[in-house]
Amino acid sequence: MKILSMSKSENRSIYSVKKTQDFWKRARALLKKIGVREILADMFGTLDNTLEGQEKKIEKLSDERDGFEIDKNSEIDFIIGDKKVFIIFSYKKDFQQRFSKAMFSIFGGSAK
Repeated sequence: MKILSMSKSENRSIYSVKKTQDFWKRARALLKKIGVREILADMFGTLDNTLEGQEKKIEKLSDERDGFEIDKNSEIDFIIGDKKVFIIFSYKKDFQQRFSKAMFSIFGGSAK
């Protein structure tokens, strides 16, 4: 799975990735890497992957959104569309490089 596109501004970074069932595993890895300690959404399973394979079927989801607080200065939102998943990092401080490194290490590829 590769990053399909990205857009950055001073306080927000937006990435899109292909909508595949493998997304859940990568999303959990990303959340762990950026410091999210707990997931309360059944869509994603659990951070320790104990529910891997029991996540919602992503192909049946469209126009779904879920978000998580990373810390008091930043948050991440996931928007599941018809064919893509949008990952939006919002931050008050300059965390752009940290999030960019995390995205490319988990999802790989380069943005077009």
